[in-house]
This record gives sequence, structure tokens and C-alpha cells, in this order.
Amino acid sequence: MTNKGLHFPIEEALAALEAISDLTVHKGLALAPFTQIKSGGPADLLVMPKNKESLLAMKKLCLDKAWPLTVLGRASNVLVSDEGIRGITVLMSPSLAAIERQGNQLLCGAGLPLYEIAAFAARQGLSGFEFACGIPGSLGGAIFMNAGAFEGSMSQLVTRTVFIDSQGQLAQIHGPDHDFGYRHSYFSDKPDVLIVEAELTLTPDEPQDIYDRMGVHAKKRYQSQPLAWASAGSAFRRPPGYFAGKLITEAGM
Repeated sequence: MTNKGLHFPIEEALAALEAISDLTVHKGLALAPFTQIKSGGPADLLVMPKNKESLLAMKKLCLDKAWPLTVLGRASNVLVSDEGIRGITVLMSPSLAAIERQGNQLLCGAGLPLYEIAAFAARQGLSGFEFACGIPGSLGGAIFMNAGAFEGSMSQLVTRTVFIDSQGQLAQIHGPDHDFGYRHSYFSDKPDVLIVEAELTLTPDEPQDIYDRMGVHAKKRYQSQPLAWASAGSAFRRPPGYFAGKLITEAGM
């Protein structure tokens, strides 16, 4: 991931972004410490919004100025070039990480790591999110690609998503409008939108039973994946009826 050869007015953009409240801005900061695979050169400007208001203001500024904007979320499923990223790069995590229970639903910020949502849900006695406890991404990215594991997926839980559309306006979609499919959602075909928060509908259960299921998932991951090494997560789509890893092994790669 890079924007090589792009001409971008760094100083002008820096001054404009620093004028936005609740927006942290870094110039020329290496991205490697922020990516899950620990790779990536400097971003011209790296921004971290503290709330949806600052995210909205930043998006509108980029639209008005036609400045390039790259969204990394929690930077867990990307490979960033050593040349870095030109323009403005936004990290949604660890910001936008509020979480609130409303009955059997959780209202979660897009920057929340999935393991934090899983842990919160378990403490609250709400089941359904156990499958995601070991996925390294954030909620926004998980919705974007309909992340899943152990026969569970975001499509089973997400009932409403709030986002900033391509025109810089807040919008939301409900239920089937998410157009979830295998590693696909309504947002997959709209890279210019920014997911802000989402509503998850879960099922009441005993906390200990939820923790037990999370433990089973964690054990399976430990036995089958090199968890001690930096990883960007799954890099291959799963072919129908097969596992990508098995096919790669059989091909002698």
C-alpha cells in the first residue's frame, strides 16, 4: 500500500488538520509500529480522530481540498510499503473505541479491537461474539469485509451501521441493506466511506459458558497458527469447500 509519485501539499494540510479539534496529527511518522505485521514507511500525515465529529471534519476537509485519504482502521490486514503512504492516513484505532450496552445490543465504535468487544460481551453475559476473540482487527474493518471464524461472522450480529458517506455526510444502514456475503459487505464496493459505529445484537448467556467457548477458540488458534509472530491475518480467500492453507501445501508452495 502506497501512493508513490503523488504530489501533496504537506504543510498546508498539516496546518488545516491541526485546526480541527480532537484530532491528533503526526508528520512523517513511520507506520511500522502501528501495523500488525510491523511493516511500513512514513505517512506524510498520520491522523487519529478522537470522536466522530473530528472524523467528519477531517473527511469534509479532504473532500473540499481533493486531498488523498487512506484509511487503515487498526492496520491489521494490510501490507504497507517501506516507501510509506502519501497524503493523509487515518488510524481509527485506538480512537473511536466507545462501547455501550443497550439491552441485548452493544453500540460500538468502529475503532474498537474485536477482542475488546468479545471480552466486554462476555462480562455482560451476551453471547455471539466469541468467534471474533482472536481476530486482530477492529470493528470497522471487520464489518467492511464481513470478517468471520469458527462458523461465525459479522453478518450474524450487525443490525445497524453508522458511517460517513462519499459526500461527507453521516448516514446509516440497517439489517439486509448491509449486503453481507463471504468477505463482502455494502462497504466493500465503497472505499470512500468511513464506518463510525455499529449496533450488534447478541444473545443472553452465562458468562462462564461464553468464556469457555472463547477458550476453545483460543486453543484452536494456538495449535494451528504462529501467534508469537507478527501477522496481517488471513491473506487468502477461502475457496468453497476447501482451505487455502491445505491447497497451498498440496501445491508444494
